[in-house]
Amino acid sequence: MTNQLTIEYGAVAKHEDLSEEVHADRLLEEIRRIKRRFEDGLDAPYGVDVVNDRGDRMTIGFDEHEGFLMFQPSSDQEWTRYSLGEVKRNDSKVFYLPQWTEVSAKYMVPTPKLLEALQDWVRSGEFSDKIEWTTELFL
Repeated sequence: MTNQLTIEYGAVAKHEDLSEEVHADRLLEEIRRIKRRFEDGLDAPYGVDVVNDRGDRMTIGFDEHEGFLMFQPSSDQEWTRYSLGEVKRNDSKVFYLPQWTEVSAKYMVPTPKLLEALQDWVRSGEFSDKIEWTTELFL
């Protein structure tokens, strides 16, 4: 996989789309920096998109406890995939992605595992076995 990635995100107050190139080794550090910059004052966790050189997109939203991943392939030959947590949950969480988005809590996994899964995907381009994945759409 490539070492260069693009992080795409939105400015909450100005409603503008932003992006920046980042080396894979600094990805988590940059995501945390962006979250600190925009999360202040938000009632919901802030999320970003990580785009690889093939155009595949991994949306990540998380707080200190839990979050989700959503993989959107650049090819229409693949399905969108979501992280899968506890399927018995019936609540939802709101994220800023860069618009207010309600996400089923069924997709929520613990933040440490979520970040490991993102790093695995960045390194290999494959879906991490650190979390479960689903193509099922939960509302």
